[in-house]
Amino acid sequence: IDIPNFATEQDVSCIKVALKKTSLGVVANNLYALTFDCKMICGQYLNVYNSYTILVLKKLHNFDAIFVEELGDKFIQNLHTDLPILKREKSYMTLLHCPFKQSLNCDCKNCKFDDTATMKINSGKKFKIERKKTSSCVFYLKDIL
Repeated sequence: IDIPNFATEQDVSCIKVALKKTSLGVVANNLYALTFDCKMICGQYLNVYNSYTILVLKKLHNFDAIFVEELGDKFIQNLHTDLPILKREKSYMTLLHCPFKQSLNCDCKNCKFDDTATMKINSGKKFKIERKKTSSCVFYLKDIL
């Protein structure tokens, strides 16, 4: 379960309920995830940038793999770890407020989120809007691939 990098107590409760119903683990994107007793992948938001970071994180939890974002192959080869290294696309922004509520005049009960939605910034660049939902939603702007 790829859990959000921001979570409320309600979100954490939802995640714990979900984990009890499955044998899946989590992608830990913040320190709150380290409290879960399950399989775990070190997510990109735990900022793995060097071998020392990996050593510190391994002391906190027994990770099964590590996600890195925007690190070149040469850099990844120099990480001294026995853990599998997984590449992932970069998120440019995290939104805790729904970008659809005001622009599409909706609320959570009549949600108009569309997984093909994009956001265009002043420079003209477009980003894909990705959503993670627990008790509330967290949105991420990512490159359109």
